[in-house]
Amino acid sequence: MIIGLDAHVAHGERYERAREFYGVVTGLWDSFDDDAFIRDVESGAFFDPTKMHTLNHKGRELSVRGPLNIARPPQGWPVIVQAGQSEPGRQLAAETAEVVFCSRATFPPDGRSMPTSRDGWARPDVTLSI
Repeated sequence: MIIGLDAHVAHGERYERAREFYGVVTGLWDSFDDDAFIRDVESGAFFDPTKMHTLNHKGRELSVRGPLNIARPPQGWPVIVQAGQSEPGRQLAAETAEVVFCSRATFPPDGRSMPTSRDGWARPDVTLSI
């Protein structure tokens, strides 16, 4: 059994599920503004409710109200890592990831034709390092 399912999810569908999951977890990580937790002992105020955001996600696979019950980490979100070299995997990585696991065989040995954002390996506004 895989995460409550009786069978593996079809290849293309797993990337759609991952995309929705990414939207949910990043929305939850953004439940509170960085300065929401004031922890004022004198007033008894723990956080500023105007700086809390409820996700209210209702998607094909997930339904999550939120908010997450913890403050954001100092860096905002953890590092997003994507593994997969198929076209849907590269597209998901280009949309979401800071780190992409891929095989060395993916890149030509001469290094002249390294993948770029045009090849679907990175967002257009991001520099790709290999």
